[in-house]
Amino acid sequence: MFNEILDSLISLLPQVKPPEKQLNIKQKLMFTGMVLALYFFLYNVYAIGVVKITTEQNELLSILFASRAGSIITVGIAPIILASIFFQLLTGSGIIEIDINDVSQRARYQGAQKLLAFVIALLQSLLYATSGYVTVIKGFEIFVAFQFFIGAIILMLLDEAVAKYGIGSGISLFIAAGVAFSLVAGFFRFILPNTLNYILQSNFTQAAYTLLPLFFSILVIVISVYAYKIKVEVPISFQLARGYGGGFPIPLLYVSNLPVILASSLIFLLSSWFIIFANSTGIIGDITRFFASYTNQGGRPVLSGGLLYLISPNFPIPYFIGYDSYLNFFLKGKSYWYFGSSYIEVPEFVHLLVYLISTAFLCAMFGLLWIETTGQNPEEVAKQMHEIGWQIPGYRRDPRVIQKILENYIPVITVLGSIFVGLLAGVATLTGALGTGMGLLLLVGIINDFSQRLKAEGFFEVYPSITKFIR
Repeated sequence: MFNEILDSLISLLPQVKPPEKQLNIKQKLMFTGMVLALYFFLYNVYAIGVVKITTEQNELLSILFASRAGSIITVGIAPIILASIFFQLLTGSGIIEIDINDVSQRARYQGAQKLLAFVIALLQSLLYATSGYVTVIKGFEIFVAFQFFIGAIILMLLDEAVAKYGIGSGISLFIAAGVAFSLVAGFFRFILPNTLNYILQSNFTQAAYTLLPLFFSILVIVISVYAYKIKVEVPISFQLARGYGGGFPIPLLYVSNLPVILASSLIFLLSSWFIIFANSTGIIGDITRFFASYTNQGGRPVLSGGLLYLISPNFPIPYFIGYDSYLNFFLKGKSYWYFGSSYIEVPEFVHLLVYLISTAFLCAMFGLLWIETTGQNPEEVAKQMHEIGWQIPGYRRDPRVIQKILENYIPVITVLGSIFVGLLAGVATLTGALGTGMGLLLLVGIINDFSQRLKAEGFFEVYPSITKFIR
């Protein structure tokens, strides 16, 4: 009965039909480019009834959710990510069991996740339009929420369209576009004019300080590129062809940048949802203040205390306030945490340490959860290798043998790689790198994945001259 109701609701959702015939690489690239152009159009169109305001917090959120506060896509891809996290937790905990090889079960699972994303999009649209997250002209709240909801639906459909007609993932495409825009805008709006201004004043020391965000950005990109090349090779051989073997590569970033996306999304989304109860009293108010306290800045509530504040990257942007003031912020700044029945002071350097430690822990947790729920754990990988005909040299051909060997590598590498991406993103963000450390890490990972997909599509065979630019 429940499945029938669920299937009926899923059938009502808008969806993108798959192409009637196979598209070639040129057609896929053209379609991906058109989707990207449409995304930038929506990115720069503000909802009717919204007062245009730009703040640092909005810019940080836009990196993660491929959104822009006040625009049609204010909600961004947050509903897709949150729905994914929710279902990953349910499947990882065993509450929901699904056979990914069963077409009907997989379709229902994907449909249910899409339905939840629509519900979250509606709720978040109402929340953003009425909570002060964006400044809305009085009386326009519902109309603005409607525009936000339509924008979220468009992004969901574009993500689905890219998967069927384009190359890669729409979510990845939108995130990469947002990070690239932030990099270019940060360089031309701040770094370049300020650097030239200090050079003309012969103040070369300050000019060097102004270039620090660019330096840190390049450094993070270089480290990320290098990290994606680190891998461990497990020796394997092919049963049907004696003497033929090689290595099964397990990269350091086995789950790519997904852990930092999921961990950061969870923190940001929880902090935004607690706004609903920010003015509550009694036990609900006490619980809310324990997790999140808000202050009014520029007419909008901003997370400024509580447990979520301590584990979130709510720091000033150093090139906005200067690195001297930034250092002073950590040495003398304080936040407040409602604990028990009173507020306690928490120095900002403690906030910094808690943020880095919690980020590493959450990334490790989500990394392990991801491999368990997506068929990338040792047991599933061993089954796949056994079915293909691979085996470990010197051992009898048995999936349990392969699994035992892989158990010595995959979980450890997953944890180490997840912690690495979390700490790299966190430290880079603290340095003031353009596009934030998280954004740069995501950008490198997305470009790397996109390059692999192009290779799989035969792009470099069709356009061999391109290879000399990406070696």
